[in-house]
Amino acid sequence: MKSDTTQSFSRPAKPWRIAVLYIAEPYHCYHLAPLASALAARADCTVTEFVNFDACLPHIQRIRAKLRQPELPRAPLRRPMAARLLEATRLLDKQREAILRANVSTLEPYDAIVTTEYPAALLRQAGLRHPKLIYLTHGSGERRVGDEHLLKHFDLALVSGPKTVNYFLREGICKAGQIKDIGLPKFDLAGPHLQNAQLKTPARARAPQNILYNPHYKKKLSAWPRALKALHSAFMATRRDGQELLIAPHVKMFDESWGLLKRRFQKLASDHVHVDTGSVAALDMTNAAQADIYVGDVSSQFYEFLHTPKPCVFLNLNRLPWRDNPYFRNWTLGDVVEDPDAIMDAINAAPARHHLYKAQQEEMLQETFGPWPLLGASERGASTICTFLKATRQG
Repeated sequence: MKSDTTQSFSRPAKPWRIAVLYIAEPYHCYHLAPLASALAARADCTVTEFVNFDACLPHIQRIRAKLRQPELPRAPLRRPMAARLLEATRLLDKQREAILRANVSTLEPYDAIVTTEYPAALLRQAGLRHPKLIYLTHGSGERRVGDEHLLKHFDLALVSGPKTVNYFLREGICKAGQIKDIGLPKFDLAGPHLQNAQLKTPARARAPQNILYNPHYKKKLSAWPRALKALHSAFMATRRDGQELLIAPHVKMFDESWGLLKRRFQKLASDHVHVDTGSVAALDMTNAAQADIYVGDVSSQFYEFLHTPKPCVFLNLNRLPWRDNPYFRNWTLGDVVEDPDAIMDAINAAPARHHLYKAQQEEMLQETFGPWPLLGASERGASTICTFLKATRQG
């Protein structure tokens, strides 16, 4: 008599096929690559990277080396002639649109597409159907962005903290189940310098007072041409012993200037004035880590400086009506200067006045990046993505 030893086994689900889409300039890599590595480390994921700009490749390699993670499989994007011409003429926003529209069939077989750009929503309009579109924030500031309404076309949005979640829900851009806060994956690059939830300055010879000027590229908000001239002139005339000034604008400022604007900034360099127009230090938080005082306007890079509460000065030379405006909440965390002649006085007074803002900075840090340690956002993001995909598969 034959015995029945048949047993039933459930077949394991196939790993998720995830496309990581680097559609923007190199500074986005520092947000996206750590998350890509965390996804690739999971047994339930296979990751393929798609890179739009060749300039991103050395940055991705540098990030992998810093994380001590292997390189990931990479596949090419289709590049129609129109996209090549737009890139050659530095019309990068239009170039991205052309690349996205040309690669719907390339990306369609994947289960999910992870990217840092709102315009990736154009993939849906161009016919993308199967993959889930997942957005990863690449900034944590309050400035309103013109194309943020496109987020409603994404299936999942990963943002840095409760502040951004509440904003998108309040504005009706996302629904509650569509958005999760995970922290900032870029912080994972800080590695050994990030201890006790604080980013420590890399060991090197430091000036007693490093001043970082980090203007945004939007002239209407930053008035940087006036502010730059006023700050540089005042610093050169009244510099105190031990003070060093680093001028490091948002790198997007130089996208369409054909190098002319970079040369304009670089001419300001001298013994105690340093200019960074796009080095790795401007992208991987080194500049923020080494600064003692932040001077700026609306750049979200301010929050990378604020990992540890420190003195800040905000320049409002355009005299914008910022009080009680939710898009300028960062300006409540330091003195706001409207008179060009008062800039250096405010900078020199900032350390002594920091006690007036420290508690509020700590509160804003929690609101911006969540209650968890700054390290670990990449793993939280990878786990959130896979939990979301599992729920959609079961549903």
